[in-house]
Amino acid sequence: MRRTPQRRARRLVAGLAALALVGACSERGPGRPDPPDASRGGVVAGNFSTNCKRVHSSKDDPIVFPNNPGESHQHDFYGGDPALPDFSSVTYSQLRSAPTGCREPDDTALYWQPSLSLGGREIAPVPLNAYYRNDLDPARVVPFPPDLRIVAGDSTASADAPQDLKRVWWSCGRGGPPKQTTPIDCTGTPIGKVTAHVVFPQCWDGRSIDSADHRSHMAYPSAGRCSGSHPVQVPKLGLAFRWPIANGVGATLSCGSPYCLHADFINAWDQDQLAELVRECLVPDVNCNMLTAASDQ
Repeated sequence: MRRTPQRRARRLVAGLAALALVGACSERGPGRPDPPDASRGGVVAGNFSTNCKRVHSSKDDPIVFPNNPGESHQHDFYGGDPALPDFSSVTYSQLRSAPTGCREPDDTALYWQPSLSLGGREIAPVPLNAYYRNDLDPARVVPFPPDLRIVAGDSTASADAPQDLKRVWWSCGRGGPPKQTTPIDCTGTPIGKVTAHVVFPQCWDGRSIDSADHRSHMAYPSAGRCSGSHPVQVPKLGLAFRWPIANGVGATLSCGSPYCLHADFINAWDQDQLAELVRECLVPDVNCNMLTAASDQ
């Protein structure tokens, strides 16, 4: 059963009251994951998060190859309903009406990334952490529009042309080594899981929920602002994909190499609840991460 706005409001009020008791800038306790790049001048930016299990794996991509099952490389899908008949043609209405694989019941969005293999064996991921945050002007952030589709990362990247480590990187999770271009050995690190991070663009053109190249309707901010052809500031979505392996040296992705890390997102949140989270967490720059802490680090 999904939450009513009243139940959500009570939940937010309780969470904010707890924050007031412990201090908005205090460190999170055990079991509270840190958002990727969550700090801004030493202060945690406004954010909320959710945790979603893998519900499906197939050679489908409903953004890049819609209605063409089997045309893509292998992807792991999170959120959504494993009983959906065809992930290549999944629609907004299907996602909204189906159960979700996310811990947050109002999050019926769909997330996916290329599958990871090590030693010729595909490794099933643990639940992903999805962080929604704001590190630009809090007064300007608005919710994603319904059915917004975004691709982040470059599936053609290579060792000779790696990706920007501010947007795509590998790590061992919180407390591990600095950002890396490929998976590393995480043995002995605090979390001990190979982790891939993808940060999505947060500037929207205000018109299109998709574009011919699936990228032109979105942009990363310039000089700390969303302006020009992409003036609308939406939440900054960061995904942390994790696998239950400590040593990721030699791991590769189904897109051809560990350098081609990328991810996709279809916004199918309950729009009223998404708007409330933006209003209660991102606009006032409040750390609401505690409200939907991940069940597994």
